[in-house]
Amino acid sequence: MLLFLTLGLLAVCLAHLSFLRKNDIYLYCSFFVILIVMAFQDAISTDFPQYIDEFEAMLDGRMHASLFRSRAERLDSTEAGWFLLNYGLGSLIPSFHAVAFVALGFYCLTLIKLIRMVVPDTYRWLAVAYFYLGPILFNMSGIRQTVAIGFFIMAVCCFMETDSFWRALVWILLGALFHNSILFAIVLFPLVFLKKGEGKSIYVYEGVFALLFIVASFIGAKYQAALFELSNTFFAENADSYANYLNEVKDMSYSLKSLIRLAFPLGFAMLALPVADRKEFTFLVYLIVGQILSAFFGFEGSLQRMSLYCTVFAIPSFMIIANHIKVNWLRYTFCAGTIFLNAYLFWVMLKDVQYSSYLDYHTIFF
Repeated sequence: MLLFLTLGLLAVCLAHLSFLRKNDIYLYCSFFVILIVMAFQDAISTDFPQYIDEFEAMLDGRMHASLFRSRAERLDSTEAGWFLLNYGLGSLIPSFHAVAFVALGFYCLTLIKLIRMVVPDTYRWLAVAYFYLGPILFNMSGIRQTVAIGFFIMAVCCFMETDSFWRALVWILLGALFHNSILFAIVLFPLVFLKKGEGKSIYVYEGVFALLFIVASFIGAKYQAALFELSNTFFAENADSYANYLNEVKDMSYSLKSLIRLAFPLGFAMLALPVADRKEFTFLVYLIVGQILSAFFGFEGSLQRMSLYCTVFAIPSFMIIANHIKVNWLRYTFCAGTIFLNAYLFWVMLKDVQYSSYLDYHTIFF
């Protein structure tokens, strides 16, 4: 774990150097360190060993490409884009780590694009720290969906830059070649069409978002197990895996800590909406909707994967919020609270059996 944290600290320092030296090369170096951490892990994350087995099966001809997999095909097929990446690169370099390097490298480039687009240089280090103390754990394991999330980021950014729905749609369809869940995320894409509006219209947004969060929290808490079972019918390929959590979910109730974790960023995001520009407004809306979906679907289950296409925008959104807080003590409190909360949740996850292997993190080199 010491190696993992040391490399993370190095990445954060490099990100801050990009501000001090006014040179983006340090930001790229920061994410290169993160890429090494993720791609060259020694099969530490939950799904990495399975990816290695599937990689070997593709090279041996035991696994084929399929655009849309049925549950019956789950064990012997994979999405066409993922198959081509594994088979094509594996024919040249017979190691799944090379595939992981390319796949996660693409994702890192999309995060760099996000950060450069809206995150003030002063807060680049905080964006990297936020990512390293949370989202990275999923990205190291769910590599196929991580690639799809990268394509969704590109779709949103493409629309922000060109106002072209069709170009953005191409990015989403490319993402579907790596993970089908992005097709369900299409229903989230129209959020880019929301306009900030003038005058009191922004308070209408805030009222609607607050009401949706309260309703989602109530329904999620009361019908969590039923939603969990229902959600798995939408993602048949993962139903068996997620079924392992079902008994735990039936016994769970939403704790006050869970709601605070969701409400903390949602509240600050809504406060920042009135002063945000167009790009910032869009990313803040995605963060808010992600928190609402998390409250509704809980923290496990197949449909919870939809929220990941929104919550990834928390990486720039937290920095946008910090930049718009003009009272120094409140801004420092927000930044410290964000890091503390993420660090606490990071530690809680590591104590879970599913993530305990990260405590013995090491790479294939050292």
